[in-house]
Amino acid sequence: MNCLNLVVINNRVFSREQVLQWCKEVSLKNPSDAFILLALFEGIRGEAYRDIADLKLSDFNEDELTVQLPYSKKTVKVSQMLYDYAKKSDEIFSYNSLLGSAEIALLDDGLIIKNKNNSIAGADIRNRNRRVEKRVGLISEYLGLGNLITSKSLLESGVVYYVNEKRKETG
Repeated sequence: MNCLNLVVINNRVFSREQVLQWCKEVSLKNPSDAFILLALFEGIRGEAYRDIADLKLSDFNEDELTVQLPYSKKTVKVSQMLYDYAKKSDEIFSYNSLLGSAEIALLDDGLIIKNKNNSIAGADIRNRNRRVEKRVGLISEYLGLGNLITSKSLLESGVVYYVNEKRKETG
């Protein structure tokens, strides 16, 4: 315990309400950024972010609020809010720079996190996956939080949230 900076650790555990507030803020520019934040919080990642980078709206079951993860091959329960952000992201074909004024055209490639229109078809999967992590950093910077928000902190915050919810259910 003497080796851990508990202040830093506690500052990197976010409530669901806080994550939803950030989603609301960034979704005004890009619903796909809100989708990334909430997907990570709800435990969707896969190796090197492949479950986020490869997701399509057709992977979701709207009636059951589940998603079949394309890389992990697991079916997981999701929130209505995550599904709504996925749907909005799927419908939009431009990306507004969070830290500037550029608007970038996106390909109609069937993905929720679409490739830029200057991407080569079948672009290197590592580049697409890296884009997810890079956007988390841009979101944190856009929100004025420096490097406070990371994909790891979002995943861990989600785990803490869901453990606490289960604890409340079971006593």
